[in-house]
Parts: sequence; structure tokens; C-alpha cells
Amino acid sequence: MATLKTTNVCKVFAILLLKSDGSRLYSEYYTKLASPGALKTTEGNLDQIDNQIAFEKNIYEKSKKLTSSKTSKSTDTEIFTYGSFIVLFKVLNDLSLFVLGEFEENEMLLQNVINSIFEAMGAVTKNVHSKKSYLDNFEHLVLIIDEITDEGVIVTLEPGIIYARATMKDTESVNLNQQEQANPSSNAFSMVVKSLRR
Repeated sequence: MATLKTTNVCKVFAILLLKSDGSRLYSEYYTKLASPGALKTTEGNLDQIDNQIAFEKNIYEKSKKLTSSKTSKSTDTEIFTYGSFIVLFKVLNDLSLFVLGEFEENEMLLQNVINSIFEAMGAVTKNVHSKKSYLDNFEHLVLIIDEITDEGVIVTLEPGIIYARATMKDTESVNLNQQEQANPSSNAFSMVVKSLRR
């Protein structure tokens, strides 16, 4: 039986959606492919929910300090390190979207995960990125994230296809040209994946 080499796949350690007080609206930790020791943090072992909540609160506080010292637009993606993780985040009005990866992960792909979630959810919510709109469309949020990752492995980054699958619409009816122009690097990623499959 073949074994999966985790160093050769692009993966996410966690996707978090935190409210303006740092509490969780959504969190998903992908621990099966994590490197040994990645679950051990200063807050404790991340397979326990209390430690996850403390970890998320600390990440939120660090992001808040970073954004308060800068003048950034809400559409900007910011990056910092925390423990053994690269943390990318985007502030969405009264929410913050975080994608965490281990140090060896490609920052551009992690940024494309954030952008894909943002663009696909924007299509669902008519570009209203708020706690209320995300709660009203929570099932779509979960499906969108599930379409992007499989146990943390990044499988697709094309917002049009993600949106179509999550909303069960025909991909032909979704304007993919507009989506590809908005996120050209995800299209490039898809072309690389397709060429590797040949």
C-alpha cells in the first residue's frame, strides 16, 4: 500500500473564522497530516478544545495588534508567525478569517485559500461579509471550505467551481472568466495540478 508523503502536498493546518471578540464562529483543525509536534503549542495540545480556544484567542489578539498599527484595507491579507505556524488573515467587518499552515507551506497557496473562501462566500452573500450573512449561510461556508480542502490537503482554489459545487449550481452557469480574472494565481495552480495528473 502506498503512503502519502505529506511534504509533497500543499496543506492547511487550520481554518478559523473568529468574531470581533476573538471567539469562534467556525474552526477546523486538520491534524492527520500535521508534522509530529505541531499539535503541541504554548496553550497546550491542540487536540483539546479548551487549548484550541486559548490558541485562537491568542492568534486573534496578535492579529488585532498587527492591524491596529497599520492602515490596511479590509480586503488586504496580512501575515504573521505564531509558534510553529504561518498565519494569514483577512478582516471582514465584524469577522476575521484565518488560515494557518506549518512553516514549510507555500504562503501564496495559503493566501489563495483565504481568497477562494472570500470570493466564493461573496458570491453566496452578494458580497456582504459579516457575521450575520455568514451565519445565515453557514451551510454554504462549511461546504465551501470542504470543497477547498480534503483533510487539510488543498484540492481546488477556483472560486467559481467552489461556489458552483457548494450551491449545487451547474458550473456552466457560473461566470468563471470573471472569477479567474479576480484570482489568476488559483487558475495557475489548477493548471499545474492538471499537468501533473497527465
